[in-house]
Amino acid sequence: MTRYKAVITVLLTLILLLTASTAVMFFARGYQFDVNDRNLKQTGILSLNSTPTGALIYINDVPQDVTDNSITGLKEATYTVRLEKSGYHTWTKDVQIVSGEVNQVHALLISSFPEIKPLTITGAQSPTMSPDRQRMIYSVNTENAQNQDGEQQKGLWVLDLAGRPFNILNRPNLLIADTDRFKYSQGNLTWSADSQSVLIKIDDVTYFLIDIQSKDTTQLVAKDVNELLAKWDDEQKQNDELLRERFSTEVQALLPSTSSVISWSPDQTKILFSEENDQKIVYKIIDLNPKEYTDLAKSADGVKTYTVHEKEKDNAGYITWYPDSKHVLVFEPTSADDTGQVSIMEIEGTNKISIYSGKVLGGLVYPHPDGSRVIIQTNFTDDSSQSNLYSVSVY
Repeated sequence: MTRYKAVITVLLTLILLLTASTAVMFFARGYQFDVNDRNLKQTGILSLNSTPTGALIYINDVPQDVTDNSITGLKEATYTVRLEKSGYHTWTKDVQIVSGEVNQVHALLISSFPEIKPLTITGAQSPTMSPDRQRMIYSVNTENAQNQDGEQQKGLWVLDLAGRPFNILNRPNLLIADTDRFKYSQGNLTWSADSQSVLIKIDDVTYFLIDIQSKDTTQLVAKDVNELLAKWDDEQKQNDELLRERFSTEVQALLPSTSSVISWSPDQTKILFSEENDQKIVYKIIDLNPKEYTDLAKSADGVKTYTVHEKEKDNAGYITWYPDSKHVLVFEPTSADDTGQVSIMEIEGTNKISIYSGKVLGGLVYPHPDGSRVIIQTNFTDDSSQSNLYSVSVY
């Protein structure tokens, strides 16, 4: 009898363990028991992350939890998700929940009070970002360009952005100083495709090639320059072709022509391109690897196309990628003197937030690699010739 009870106990224990394991497995897959229908139904999970974290989550106006977190037991439907955090703009989006799947959404929360800090104080003209977005070169050629010791600062300067916040360790370095013979600061710059070198054109017959790391400088003749530029152009085309070849023939057929492509996203899964008509320029994005579920359904081939921005041709402004590949930066001019508005918005064109209004010389904006700030060239003084680089905080 004792042996019989032991066998029964073991069997009951095994049944309980099996039942519990099965229940856990079904719960992990999103199954829940519907009391009304007395049936086991599969639900979806919403995984919500935000930068910065700690935002209060609302689903259909009902408070849930704070980010980063996952909300379980959601029936398949479209929900209005709202994130709120003190000191930041409210983020809202319609999110489609699919049963049996973890539906991932990442939100970028924009500061309601962006900070503006100077990056240069001796002047900065003609800034240009490297193709890998890790460095910026700018010119200093104003008459009063001197440091605290009275030393002349005219020349080309490089600001290294990689892996560093904006602090005292992030000071610009002199790449090459002007001489009586060569005014490098007044030259035209062209980056190499690998971002390791820059070509300086002083005039139609005077060129210099500078290695960014070693600062070694080589003077080139016109023939060498033509060969070098052709080589860099071929390298860029090869890089573009390699990116295209990663995708199937069917997907490649959806891609725009190279001539209309503005740039690939930093994660190399999206393409920003433009289409023009008689009056407008329309900026679109093709997402070749969509992972987030929104109110737009996935297409059969797993590719999405978004219209992110459109403007009149004579007032098009400027658009570029934000480092997370989920947002773009836009400068929209409001007058002919480079005054306008800098905004960040999602690639779907949603959650557009202005982070700066004022003068942006050249109409160009440059994101810091970590996404925390945006770099602009502007002037806050009456001296129109004395512009500098400034950072504008995003979050």
